[in-house]
Amino acid sequence: MVLESSTSVAIGSSWPFSESSEHHPGSTRRQRQNLQLRAICLQEVEGESEERRNARLKQHMKTQERMAKALAEKTQHDLQSQNEQEEKHRLAETLDYDIKRWATGKEGNLRALLSSVQHVLWPECGWQPVSLTDLITSTSVKKKYIAEKVFDLLKEAWNKFNTDELR
Repeated sequence: MVLESSTSVAIGSSWPFSESSEHHPGSTRRQRQNLQLRAICLQEVEGESEERRNARLKQHMKTQERMAKALAEKTQHDLQSQNEQEEKHRLAETLDYDIKRWATGKEGNLRALLSSVQHVLWPECGWQPVSLTDLITSTSVKKKYIAEKVFDLLKEAWNKFNTDELR
């Protein structure tokens, strides 16, 4: 950090915006505010020693560096969140297609849906396939349907647990 004159400083790449962006129509409000703050920091204060002015400039540069680092971290976090959302959306689209394909021709046929649900569930889920012959009586259909509902609730609770607790 080298003082060139009483109101200007040779500044390296630690400044996030160039001075020319102050009057640039595409510059953001935050950039303009930063440049105004910078100009205030660089102003000579009557009776202020060069040592004090350098200390003030040094503090301002540290603040700018912390702000730049925080912004970079936030940008990285936002990008990661966006990528996760896109992946979830992609998986949801794939699963929706698979579920619609599985359900086609079985609409309203609870026995057929229950007897083939293993085709849309993942192998590790623990679902035990049920044959159509096991679903002949309405009592067995009801039991299996209730078991599927309980399974769905547990699966939703597990997903929520994974999202909330394991992050």
